[in-house]
Amino acid sequence: MQVVVNFSNLLVAIILLVLGLLVFTRHRIASYIVGGFLAILALLSLLAYLGILKPTSGHITIG
Repeated sequence: MQVVVNFSNLLVAIILLVLGLLVFTRHRIASYIVGGFLAILALLSLLAYLGILKPTSGHITIG
């Protein structure tokens, strides 16, 4: 049995949370929007790390 743990999602989530908190503390409307967006990205990255969200990729057919 082989277990593969991907820590890149966790690292990205931590970095996004720190950046989101730094931007969010400026108390302006634009910083609330950007900080919230970074927090949502961090949440998605944490869900991918925990295996709840499983992003898949495939072929894109145009036309």
